[in-house]
Amino acid sequence: FCFERVRLSHVTGHAKPFEHNTTSLELTTNIAGLPINIWGRAGYDSDLVDYYNYTNSWGFGVEFQR
Repeated sequence: FCFERVRLSHVTGHAKPFEHNTTSLELTTNIAGLPINIWGRAGYDSDLVDYYNYTNSWGFGVEFQR
């Protein structure tokens, strides 16, 4: 695949810098005329309720806006 867009982001914690880090990667490509987005994330949740829970997540989707 040739990716049209690659986005890598790294966010550190707020209360204690350099702790509770989160890294995410998004890849966007065009398959059969549809912009397909694949993403993965490893780190801590962004919601305050689950902030200190370390999670890994991934997914895919179709982008409607560029």
